[in-house]
Amino acid sequence: MAVLGVIAPVALGYALSSVFLPGGGAWYVHLFLGATLAATSVGLTARVLKDIGRLDAPESNLILGAAVVDDILGLIVLAIVLGLVHAADAGGAIEISVGPILLIVLKAVGFLGGSVIVGRLLFVPLMRLVRLARSPGPLRYG
Repeated sequence: MAVLGVIAPVALGYALSSVFLPGGGAWYVHLFLGATLAATSVGLTARVLKDIGRLDAPESNLILGAAVVDDILGLIVLAIVLGLVHAADAGGAIEISVGPILLIVLKAVGFLGGSVIVGRLLFVPLMRLVRLARSPGPLRYG
């Protein structure tokens, strides 16, 4: 599901860009424009699920998980396309090196894992404090 969520926007963005971009443009310009459409907004998805009252549903976890994977894949696609654009602009041979791509993948996965760990360590105790600080009734001043 997440892979299709990256492939479809890149392909459609490439196609539309090649049709509507004035002056045509190089192939890598169309590819870059398509790749920028692969990014999604997990926050927007979470807000919509909350607004319709389905944020706690099991399906919501699947949707949000796929959106996070989609964003990570979109980041990788943008990194690859950026490398292609730099190679094409420099007039050199266009080749994809695995090393930089692997480094980006490791950084993205590390950031995601670190976010989960830090979130569990900090957010849960913070929410306990907020719950304890809540007043049982309306605040009275003076």
